Amino acid sequence: MVKKIKKHYSHKLQKYQKNILQIYTKETKSSKKRSQPH
Repeated sequence: MVKKIKKHYSHKLQKYQKNILQIYTKETKSSKKRSQPH
């Protein structure tokens, strides 16, 4: 029972981390574009 929950939770966490990473890279890219003079 506990193992099942842990497995499920870790899977969700991985998905969440992936989403965060994508958003983060998008934000950094856009901010870099903004900070460049041209």
